Amino acid sequence: MNSSLIQKKLDVVQDISKALSASLDLETLLSLIVTKVTELMSASRATLFLLSDDKNHLWSKVLKGDELVEIRLKVGQGLAGWVAANGQSVNIADAYQDKRFDGAVDKESGFKTETILCVPMLQSSGGTVGVLQLLNKKGGPFNEEDEELLMALSSQAAMAIENSKLYHSVVANNKELATAKEHLKKRNEELDLLYRLERSLGTNQSKVELYQRLVSVVKNELGASHCFVGRFIDKRKNDIECFTGVVGQKNVTLHLAEKSPFKKCLMGTKTTRMEGLDIMLPANAFQTLHPLEVKNALVAPLDCKETHKSFLVLMNKSHNEKIIDFVEEDERFVSMIAGQIGHAINSLVERKKQEEEDRLSIIGQMLAGIVHDLKTPMTIISGYAQLMAGENSTEKRKEYQEEIFNQFDVLSGMTGSVLAFARGDAEQLISKVYLDKFFLKLKKQLDAILDGKKI
Repeated sequence: MNSSLIQKKLDVVQDISKALSASLDLETLLSLIVTKVTELMSASRATLFLLSDDKNHLWSKVLKGDELVEIRLKVGQGLAGWVAANGQSVNIADAYQDKRFDGAVDKESGFKTETILCVPMLQSSGGTVGVLQLLNKKGGPFNEEDEELLMALSSQAAMAIENSKLYHSVVANNKELATAKEHLKKRNEELDLLYRLERSLGTNQSKVELYQRLVSVVKNELGASHCFVGRFIDKRKNDIECFTGVVGQKNVTLHLAEKSPFKKCLMGTKTTRMEGLDIMLPANAFQTLHPLEVKNALVAPLDCKETHKSFLVLMNKSHNEKIIDFVEEDERFVSMIAGQIGHAINSLVERKKQEEEDRLSIIGQMLAGIVHDLKTPMTIISGYAQLMAGENSTEKRKEYQEEIFNQFDVLSGMTGSVLAFARGDAEQLISKVYLDKFFLKLKKQLDAILDGKKI
């Protein structure tokens, strides 16, 4: 090979190396590898197949006209499948003379395959990540030098693909963590509100006080301009008695038209959002100067064992003094509150007792879990203490002492985690673990635990 051709190949290899190091997008990598390798090896076509996660298929994306389509092969099918299954390279001067070659693709595409060079893409661990295949070298069949060069490039490409997958895995995990964090934040806010509402319900001595607190909390949290707790008071369910939460105001009675959509919604068994309403409520209902125009509403039935059906109604959600629609999150949240209120109405007198029992049950479950987790380090400490008692060697006793101190560190970490949980703290701790040391320590611990137990 003359010096100019060698230099050209070295330049292309260097370009490939820089490009593979710079890009972490998988599709960009695949396209880049195929383009550069085709140019470097003077081939008519190149295809890069990746092994599927289940290790049963090879897949690749190729241009078919102007469209990028995915092709899939079973491992063992065709030359590429054979290379993936056996982990060996194949260099064929006449494709149609090799029984492993599948000419179906040629028939479909009209392309005539003559020479093939196909090599496995091996991971650093030795496993196969995919297959790199070249077709029809210009000027003759692929030689041994081509094969060696392609094997080197395929290893480099395999490493780049591994890095890309790892990077995207980390990115995906980070996105999931961010989403989970946001979800937990919302759930914590909801639980905090429910907890505050629960505490206030526990101190209320009457249904009026309970409703007063409910209307105040729900209206403020969800941005509703008005809110009331109501119940039907006649058999035909045309009249509802409303508690509006207005200080010093007695319950008011509202009359609903027989075929009013609002009435139908109040009679429902599920939390319901209503939009595009045009309902007027009398001024005396909320002590306003003018009748209240209702544009949207959120209705949640209260599951309580009373003679008359009760419900919670929020009206005219607003933001920056503009009416906006209630959303699914509001619906879910109000449903939780409605269920809680319904239970409070049913057991107002016994609530404190029941809450105490529930709290004790939860604490008992937590303590049971903590005690269970404490058993392992305590058992290990006990084992090493027994070994120390019968050991005369100062060096051995010092070793046992160190292991006991390690277990006290474990106990300290566990109590710290429990206290952090109680405070509501959350933190991700990432540490590097050397497996040889880890398994050596594990073996020592197991030896102490299982000593004398015929295992």
